[in-house]
Amino acid sequence: MFETVTVVDSTYPDFRALVTQAYNQIILPNFENKELDSIEQLIDILDGKIPEMRTAISIIGENLDDPVRRKLHGIAVDYYYPQRNSVHMAYVAKHPKSTAHGLAETLRDAQRMAMQNFATEQGVDARPTILETHDPRLGRDAMATRRVAYFNRLGARELAKDIDWVQPPVNEGEESCDDYMLMSYPDADGKYAGPDDALALLESLYEYSYGYGFQDQPDFKHSKRLIDAWEAAIAKPARKPAARKEAFSFALQPMLA
Repeated sequence: MFETVTVVDSTYPDFRALVTQAYNQIILPNFENKELDSIEQLIDILDGKIPEMRTAISIIGENLDDPVRRKLHGIAVDYYYPQRNSVHMAYVAKHPKSTAHGLAETLRDAQRMAMQNFATEQGVDARPTILETHDPRLGRDAMATRRVAYFNRLGARELAKDIDWVQPPVNEGEESCDDYMLMSYPDADGKYAGPDDALALLESLYEYSYGYGFQDQPDFKHSKRLIDAWEAAIAKPARKPAARKEAFSFALQPMLA
């Protein structure tokens, strides 16, 4: 029988051992080093040592409270940035040896509840969850198309296609990641992320990586310009079709997906 636990702080019994085991067995085999926060960073966030962000780590497995018999199947890690009420899905992965199915839906729902709980503490509703995944149009990652389809099946949608999203370095001395596209899960009302939500996440990530003066980073400026253009395109009123002079004639308008 599978169990799901969501760790949001250091009050969970023996949280360090559980989270560290899940990190080593599931996250490390599934992600490149440049994409990874360290286990020390995750523990510090859970310990409350990084006040500008919170994290929820949902883990699915068997005998989760028994360090000897524990068997892990899946993990999801989301970040919440209280200052901007921004929600970022950082990692979701399955244990390389697990044959279980349907884990992703359970993890998604557990994380959504945890993020809303964080937002409720701030007196607001959580923004839609935004995730980054490798852009299959760039041809750099053979698995990218499958990942996008996977997130689509879970209810995520691609955001604006023209956003050239550059993730700042996860750790000091590492490079930025410039091959991501943005996707979004809907919020509780079914609304997907818009330009304001994307900007809130962009600012949160760059502020965490660079601190004061993050707005001066060239990659931040580049991504922000594209988000501003996306917002302007939404605000721009659609052009009305020219009136037809012929009596009793009607122009069929194309349907929008």
